[in-house]
Amino acid sequence: MDPVEQSLLQALEANPDDWSVRLIIAEKQFAREGYEEAAATIASAPSPPPDDVSLEKAANLAGVSATPIVASYVQSQPSSGYGHLLLATLAEQGGDLDRARQHYEVAAALGMPVSTAEEDPVGLSQPEPEAGISIPPIASPSAPPPPDGVAAQAEYDEIDLLAPVSTDPPKKNSTRVTAIFVAIAVHLIIGLLAGLLIILPATKDEPEIVAAVIGPPAAKIETQKKNVARQVKRSTSAAAAAAPVAQLMRTNAMAQFSAPEVTRTSTGPLGLGEGNFGSGGFGGTGSGFGSGASFFGGSSSGSNFAFVLDYSGSMKRNQIDLIIKEMDRTLDGLNTGTQFQIILFAGGATYAVKGWKVDQKGKNNTVTDPDGKRYQFDSVRNSFSDYDFKGADSNLPSEEWQPSNPAARRAAMEILKRRDLFVGTDWRWPFKMAMNLSPAPDVVFFMSDGTGGAKPDEIIKYAKKKNARVQINMFAMETIAGAREMAQIAEATGGIHKIILRSGETVDGAEVFTNRREVEERIRKGR
Repeated sequence: MDPVEQSLLQALEANPDDWSVRLIIAEKQFAREGYEEAAATIASAPSPPPDDVSLEKAANLAGVSATPIVASYVQSQPSSGYGHLLLATLAEQGGDLDRARQHYEVAAALGMPVSTAEEDPVGLSQPEPEAGISIPPIASPSAPPPPDGVAAQAEYDEIDLLAPVSTDPPKKNSTRVTAIFVAIAVHLIIGLLAGLLIILPATKDEPEIVAAVIGPPAAKIETQKKNVARQVKRSTSAAAAAAPVAQLMRTNAMAQFSAPEVTRTSTGPLGLGEGNFGSGGFGGTGSGFGSGASFFGGSSSGSNFAFVLDYSGSMKRNQIDLIIKEMDRTLDGLNTGTQFQIILFAGGATYAVKGWKVDQKGKNNTVTDPDGKRYQFDSVRNSFSDYDFKGADSNLPSEEWQPSNPAARRAAMEILKRRDLFVGTDWRWPFKMAMNLSPAPDVVFFMSDGTGGAKPDEIIKYAKKKNARVQINMFAMETIAGAREMAQIAEATGGIHKIILRSGETVDGAEVFTNRREVEERIRKGR
């Protein structure tokens, strides 16, 4: 234990009702992976937190162990819809479904966004299991759900458990008959394969034809007029889109020769090796000329890449450090000729571009652009997960694409390293801001630790309207919250869905639906 933490503990002992000191101590314990210590520090408080913000931090650090504190808070402030919603979530994780149902109903009555009955929140409306069938209980993760994603926590436990399998032993007679039929079938297949080997002539492997994809040259023209710069960027994107040789061969109706079928596409010049499309980045070592980006092992090709990153207050220090490290590697791997933009979101969104800032007042956020224009994002019914933008979608904060050069990458990383987090989580606004970029992105990499504002149908419709071929890759930071929504968005746009672990490794999001307990255990262990 470092001297600072020891001094804080002495201060807390002298004034045990000081929640500001208690939360600092718990955060330090959590940061050094003393998770049980952090939970004990929260649970041992003699009085509830003073407000919703302190309450969410306490639950975020202690998880299910914070249930008594949250219950005490609700008892002292029965009109807190967020308190009831948080208590319902923790009760559900602890297996007390009746208590969870009661507090979800109260939270909804107090105006908190709770899943509708049609969506069957947290499985509470599922029928009772048949007699003789045992359904395993929901395992609660060691780390608590993100506070600003609590409203949607009900949705992630909506994921159906695997259907139970009958436990009746198979009958002996049916087993014997089955074995006989299997044996006959195996002999017939062997005989058929032998006949084919004799009759069919040997085939020769066709040669593999490789077409090179040459990325567009770097646009080095600088101008002070924004409209001219925008035209240059659009022409660069158009050139990149038209670059693949395979596409030109197949679409040029005036061609006077028959082009062979391309069997593989190379991202580097023929004879010089392929571009680096693996987890190590795209051309980060200068060995590839293709256009692509890689983020936590998820790789996509294109020319314009938008990174939409959760910078809400529930993001832990280690998670932000992990994002900064990965973004540094990702940006460094972008090839010359590509463009990028980074959108940082919570309740509302801003850009990782110099001059942008966020002012927080309570749960409301005001975003200001470099020219001083203000954009207001207000919490709806005092919620952490539902924000209203004052204006039309076309009037959302806007920016230009950033060229993939050392200066732009360095400037973006400086913004990320400030770690300027703000309150709330609402997916809709940053997604719309990303798709409002001109031209619309080829690929969006999205990361969040909560599910506020997660409305897949609205997001998918808006994205497709702006670019029907956009690919959206979804990443959940150390949580299975929002797995269903992330999977839906990724599937609808041909993207991928992954869960990021504390170690930086990832888990295929599909495993949440087939092996949920193992995924939760890996999240707990961090690897």
